[in-house]
Amino acid sequence: MVWLALILAFLFIWGGILAVKPSPHQKRLAGLREQAMKRGMRITLGSQLKLETGYDHSRLVAYRRYRSRALPGCQGWIWRDENGQIQASNGCFRQPDVALRQQLASLPNGCRLVAAGSGDVLVAWDESGGVQLLEQIAQYLEFVERWTVERCTATPEKSSLRSEY
Repeated sequence: MVWLALILAFLFIWGGILAVKPSPHQKRLAGLREQAMKRGMRITLGSQLKLETGYDHSRLVAYRRYRSRALPGCQGWIWRDENGQIQASNGCFRQPDVALRQQLASLPNGCRLVAAGSGDVLVAWDESGGVQLLEQIAQYLEFVERWTVERCTATPEKSSLRSEY
């Protein structure tokens, strides 16, 4: 009887230890987010985004890049479906030009939301895939940052970014 009590106590303690150990999936996500932070991105849960998109972004994770200076009046977003097609756009992304569409096509399909604010740009991703996709996202964020600066500060006659509409 004593042996049974000892075995049950051991199993109870061992189960508690295993319960707090991260799973392989959690380790992969932690590694992705660590690599993103090394590339200068910040991580925000989609449920914490204060965007009125009309779409559910609570299961996404936003990879953000903050601007070196604020760009007032330069807000907008693009929502993509699971196939990477634009479902809706708003603000400075309302009429995406050819350059933006080409860059948007280079994003992994799990990237559903692209947004810009006065102080940052972000891509919300479902984190499917590996670290190699972070480089695509990082390059895209750099492009969107430059694109929004040019789009929001240039007058229509000076802008090299033309709308296809």
